[in-house]
Amino acid sequence: MEVLNHFVVHIPKALNDTITIGGKEIYLENKYNPFEHRVMSAEVVFVPKRYNTGVQPGDTLYFHHHVVLTPQFFDETQQWYRVNYDPFGGNGCQAFAYKDKEGQIRTVEDWVILDPIYEEGLKSDIIEIVTTEEVKNRKGIIKYDSRILEEYGLKKGDVVYFSKDADYEMEIEGDKVWRMLHDYLIAVEM
Repeated sequence: MEVLNHFVVHIPKALNDTITIGGKEIYLENKYNPFEHRVMSAEVVFVPKRYNTGVQPGDTLYFHHHVVLTPQFFDETQQWYRVNYDPFGGNGCQAFAYKDKEGQIRTVEDWVILDPIYEEGLKSDIIEIVTTEEVKNRKGIIKYDSRILEEYGLKKGDVVYFSKDADYEMEIEGDKVWRMLHDYLIAVEM
């Protein structure tokens, strides 16, 4: 079988709604923070025949949480979900990154993955403001190289600034990262 325009992934379970503590599996109520518990990565079953994405069957694909929120099953009995792909990038492309068989992670189209940079707190000479939450800066460190970043002369490790509210937190390989479109990048530290 060949799939023409989109990715197809195998998702046995759409929600990460259990944890194991002391050898016992415990159910998590996922309505408290529904985005955090949706599956956003899965094994690729089919790649779009029409486009050369670099992704191969068997790779791990990282994608938008809407894939499981409003699933468009390719084959519900096989637990195969369609992940929309758009060769022009943008929000029409639900795939953000993939991990190949050698363990290399690469971004898809015009997506950028950043390591977050947080402030340690806000300080003044008179009052120190203590927060229980980390304070977000609008800058991060490029985590993975990509074709689109190479066109800008950017590379892994560069510190970049981005537009307000451009970041979207997700998890890749156990690390909390931010993903955004390259259009939201404003500047790079020199």
